[in-house]
Amino acid sequence: MDAIAYEQAAARVRGHVRRTPLVPAAPSGERRNLWFKPECLQISGSFKARGAFNSVLSIPQEKRANGVVTASGGNFGAAIAYAARELGIPASVVVMEGSTELARDRIRSFGAELHVIGEFWDLSWEAGKEIAAKTGGTLLHANGHHMAVAAEPFLPAAARIEAAGGGPVTMRRRLPALAGA
Repeated sequence: MDAIAYEQAAARVRGHVRRTPLVPAAPSGERRNLWFKPECLQISGSFKARGAFNSVLSIPQEKRANGVVTASGGNFGAAIAYAARELGIPASVVVMEGSTELARDRIRSFGAELHVIGEFWDLSWEAGKEIAAKTGGTLLHANGHHMAVAAEPFLPAAARIEAAGGGPVTMRRRLPALAGA
């Protein structure tokens, strides 16, 4: 994936996710070039909202009406549930038996149909495949789908290398859509 894909993803999710700041770790000293992007400020609680919206918005509208399905440990499931609610489509989220009540409650609070299946994530994913086949919903993977990854607030490898010498100033100059997204 190149910088253009990241910029297109940032443009696609704009207006659907919160714009989060870059926060310096320290004003001076050896950590002055370390910056944080507090994605916990997203309504769904994590940076996964960016990938969820980019993934869902990339589905053709006629297919999107069938809904979306995912398997999740919690954050991506909550993000998919939130994105689906905001876009007016159904969502089914499969979580592992060991998932927390907090994660389950967050997913339910956004209106998704919650399924608790499988001791391990792989078993939840297999159940998600079956649900998608039955409902006609689009199965979305948090990390294995390029549209989910393209919207995450991380820099592509080439940009990280370029930014290493110039720090956040270089990042902002070369990838403004990411620095302020």
